[in-house]
Amino acid sequence: MGLDSVDRGLLVRLMDDGALPHLAGLRRRGGFRRVTSPPSLGDDAAWASFSSGVPPGRHARFFWRRLRPGRYDMTGHGDDGSVPPPFWDALARAGRRVAVVDVPKSPLVARDGCVQLCDWLVHGRDGPTRSHPPDLAGRILDRYGDDRIDRPGTEDFLCREHALPPELHDEFLRRVGHGLDAKGRAAVELLDDGPWDLFLVVFKEGHCVGHEFWDRVGTDDDPVSATYRALDDAVGALLDRVGPDTHLFVFSGLGMADNHTGEHLLDRALLRLEPRLPRPLARAWPRIADVEGRVRRRLRLEGHGSLARRLRTAYQVPHNELAGAIRVNLKGREPSGRIRPGAELDAWYARMDRSLRALVDPDSGRPVVARLVRSDDAFPGEHRDALPDLLVEWRRDGPIGGLASPEIGVIRADDPGYRSGNHVADGFVLTAGPDVAPSGAGEAVSVHDLGGEIARCVGLAAGGVGTPGPA
Repeated sequence: MGLDSVDRGLLVRLMDDGALPHLAGLRRRGGFRRVTSPPSLGDDAAWASFSSGVPPGRHARFFWRRLRPGRYDMTGHGDDGSVPPPFWDALARAGRRVAVVDVPKSPLVARDGCVQLCDWLVHGRDGPTRSHPPDLAGRILDRYGDDRIDRPGTEDFLCREHALPPELHDEFLRRVGHGLDAKGRAAVELLDDGPWDLFLVVFKEGHCVGHEFWDRVGTDDDPVSATYRALDDAVGALLDRVGPDTHLFVFSGLGMADNHTGEHLLDRALLRLEPRLPRPLARAWPRIADVEGRVRRRLRLEGHGSLARRLRTAYQVPHNELAGAIRVNLKGREPSGRIRPGAELDAWYARMDRSLRALVDPDSGRPVVARLVRSDDAFPGEHRDALPDLLVEWRRDGPIGGLASPEIGVIRADDPGYRSGNHVADGFVLTAGPDVAPSGAGEAVSVHDLGGEIARCVGLAAGGVGTPGPA
């Protein structure tokens, strides 16, 4: 059972207080470990790593949009074969009977022995609800209804990058509760259709509520803790359906914390660090890029010819607010590359390391950068070039009202109104079962190894996860 983005620290406090009896019972019966996640990346990278059994440099997924090779724009993800097959594909190939419900950012497996439902009640759909067998999706939608929170392109897309207005809070929570009830009842129904060698279901509600209401954790009116208690009830309903010979995993790949970020300021800092742009032009560049973008959208021109990126040495690409993502305009990779691989690129990284680490909040004087992650070092693999080149992870110990340093001066921008909570690295896994002795805290496991650990409980030999199989 996946509890998407349920925070480990808050979970422990609520278990210790007796508010989560089913999860606390699992902790007493078995083990409780940290799950490590890809550094400075969010839920797309964590879920794709979990399902594929490989790290981001091998599955290429870092955000809900992806970089297009040889271009300067981005596009969405889908079941296009770009992500390696999930570990339950290997189980189905090995003759195991598996049921998988709503693992986010993961492709559909259309194979005998595998029942799978995709993109029904998940945070951030890749596409419409679909399934194997194909009629399952229709039956679930007819019986339990569609999602009314995460439907991009509709008025029901309430789980957004920016905070909801207060007048929508009650409706948002009502829809979260309805979705959690529907997911819980559908999961029980599908579990009873077994027996299954593997039954895997993910609940999204901790993710959505954590983003929107993290600033209310610990208050008298705390929707996040209330949602965690409802998730505990859903876990308990599933636990009631299984026997003592069942191996149990309850996990999350990420946590949640206050959403202090400089995401909306980073590209302006990069412009002031551009060696080829005079300072007055660097200051005007955001307006130039905005006008160009509106013209290109109106004329429906492709984004790969954008002057706003072609003329720069590096630029920010969209990413979760936890870390700014920078792409180098690299000769031989981008169509109008400006920096040569080798010594020139190394010099650029060295300068960025000095310049970005020097950034402070102009109001408090606090440093704002927690760490810099270079993809060459953190994410090796055949798809490393599909990732940003440098990630700027923001400190989360206070608001970031601007960026300042002797080199860039002071940069401020209007508050974009981001959500109050956002992801932090690392989650948890609770394990229990016939071969799991009560052990308390154990050694951490990476999120891309967790699926393999689950698969081995179902009898899949090591090496079967993270490698493609025959169609």
